[in-house]
Amino acid sequence: GKEYGRKIVPAENPTKNALIAQDEFGGYDWSYQVEEEHPTNYALMALTSSGSSSSSDSEAVFEEKINILNLKGRIRDNALVEYTKKLEKAEKERDELKLTVEKYQNSSKYLNILLESLGYKAASPVVENFVNSSKMIKNQ
Repeated sequence: GKEYGRKIVPAENPTKNALIAQDEFGGYDWSYQVEEEHPTNYALMALTSSGSSSSSDSEAVFEEKINILNLKGRIRDNALVEYTKKLEKAEKERDELKLTVEKYQNSSKYLNILLESLGYKAASPVVENFVNSSKMIKNQ
């Protein structure tokens, strides 16, 4: 909550120090200056209630931006987890397909050996094409 009454706030000046009293509405009362100075020396130290509210407005804007950045970070983290799962699934499927291709290659190889032992010298084009295409897949 906001305090009511007067506050004494030290303010620095390159040449002199002054005490400034703040009234209950957030304005400053310059009559409590310790020494007489020209008002222009203190012009930059004057804060109005609108200045303090813009400070809290700025703080609210920064907090909102932080929350938005945190949300974006969580969304990216979730997307990363999802993509990682999809990648792992795709890699598993690829490994299973490689294993299946290797099994077919071995089966084809043994089928060719069996066919040659039965007197068939030329492998059928279907088997040969499959073996060649599976070699291309394996090299990728």
